[in-house]
Amino acid sequence: FNDGGTGTLSKTLVTGNVAQVSGGGIHSVGATSAVTLIDSEVADNEAVQDHGGGLSVSSGTATVSNSTLSANTSGNDGGGLYAVGVGTVVFTNVTVSGNTGGSLGGGVFLRDPALTITHTTIFENDAFRGGGLWVAGGTANLRATVLTGNTGSSGVAPNPDCGQFGAVTVISTGFNLLGANAAADCAFTPAGTDLVGVDPRLGPLLDAGGPKTHALLIGSPARDAVVNGCPASPTDARGVTRPQGPFCDIGAFEAGADEPNSVGLVDPAAMRWHLLDPLGNESTFFYGAPGDLPMVGDWDCDGTDTAGAYRQSDGFVYLRNSNETGIGEIRFFLGIPGDVPLAGDFNGDGCDTVSVYRKSQGRVFISNVLG
Repeated sequence: FNDGGTGTLSKTLVTGNVAQVSGGGIHSVGATSAVTLIDSEVADNEAVQDHGGGLSVSSGTATVSNSTLSANTSGNDGGGLYAVGVGTVVFTNVTVSGNTGGSLGGGVFLRDPALTITHTTIFENDAFRGGGLWVAGGTANLRATVLTGNTGSSGVAPNPDCGQFGAVTVISTGFNLLGANAAADCAFTPAGTDLVGVDPRLGPLLDAGGPKTHALLIGSPARDAVVNGCPASPTDARGVTRPQGPFCDIGAFEAGADEPNSVGLVDPAAMRWHLLDPLGNESTFFYGAPGDLPMVGDWDCDGTDTAGAYRQSDGFVYLRNSNETGIGEIRFFLGIPGDVPLAGDFNGDGCDTVSVYRKSQGRVFISNVLG
């Protein structure tokens, strides 16, 4: 987009491009130029010698919504986005992930424009300094945004999540999830509603409908954290309506019924368990005896389901509080031989217990205690 040029990319994938200087994926130049990106992905592009591996904006405006900048690289500044000169940049429901800058601003590099970031996730980007965001002039406003989990390779002052230099104004307008040093490194005061230095519990960058996003895993503090309404966006990056719970979530992803969960398989001949967590990590272990009926539940009320086995031959229950080979920490008789075990939270107290179904009578026997 040259001076005076404008353009809108909607439902577009910009990938695999290489620029020897700047703007590996998209390059916009000139005070009256304007680029708009909607429901799109800019991924795996490269600016070899200079700036803006994914998107480079020199003056003019850029409006990015419901989109993803991922795995772009630049030889110098701004692996995902490089924005300089007088103008405005607006991010709404944007995922900035896995981008690399050779110098400053692995995810986003800003010099002089006014940048507004809302319901955006800036995560797992890397640069020499300012892995997530580098501000060298201008104004950056952050709201309902995840800015954590980024890295900087400079041994002196890596500023992993946020770094700044010069006449800079960075403002939190509330409900952000920030890395432990992000506010100090960018010389701003966190809002009272910001979450600072906590584990965001984000899933890997995956296609969950729409542009790739980082899901909020179970237990993420970003869930239901925007308690006074959803700022600027009634949907998330995938078009999922906000809120899905009592309040909106921080970042580009709104957690709902389609969130990833763990998957488990058991080989009954050997009672060998295979568990796959939402991050794609697999664990394999043996528990129980051949012929036992496997089950899972949150036996110790810590929010994590673990293994259990029911021996139909004698009605004995064996439960573990960890997913690994070992003996059952909790053991007791329940029912009679031939009963079928049922695991669940039957009284809504947040703890799972074991009950049984007696096929011969067509009856269910509920127990709200383990024992």
